[in-house]
Amino acid sequence: MKESFDLIKKFKLEVKDKKEKFKKKILKIRIDRINENFLDSINIEYYGQKVPINNLSTILKVNAITVFIKPWEKKYLNIIYKTLLKEDRGFIIINDGKMIKLKISKLTEETRKKLIKKVKFFLEKKKIEIRNLRNEVNKKLKKFSYLEEDFLKKKKNEIQNITDKYLEKINVIFKQKEKEILTI
Repeated sequence: MKESFDLIKKFKLEVKDKKEKFKKKILKIRIDRINENFLDSINIEYYGQKVPINNLSTILKVNAITVFIKPWEKKYLNIIYKTLLKEDRGFIIINDGKMIKLKISKLTEETRKKLIKKVKFFLEKKKIEIRNLRNEVNKKLKKFSYLEEDFLKKKKNEIQNITDKYLEKINVIFKQKEKEILTI
């Protein structure tokens, strides 16, 4: 019986983690202003390790749509520049040889639709992950054949309720981001 409680507790933690990862991922998706932590997730290769850009440079937020990135070591200027180009977050990126200037371009209706499509893709992917996790837990639960049928059914319902709760939470996060993207 204790195993089933541990299984459900672990499931709940994993589903919560998936929700948090989804939230972090869509927070990275830019709109018409620069989020103060938008560079946190962009890592640069530094002596064999992945290091956030803000650990290798001074970042100056000029205004709501412009940021200057000045690497502490000149050799990282092009590496940071190329990494930002690969990230493809829709910024205008200018390398002037001393620093990198990031500027957000105005979102067109077409760009907004693409962003919503991207967020929706992440949403569906996360829903599938959560449902697959639920299915795995249900399979593991079936292995506890020594437990009463009513007890197993109760635990399956509990798992389904947790699943529904977190699917709803990520839907709410999606709706908030969708509204943010569509707001001009």
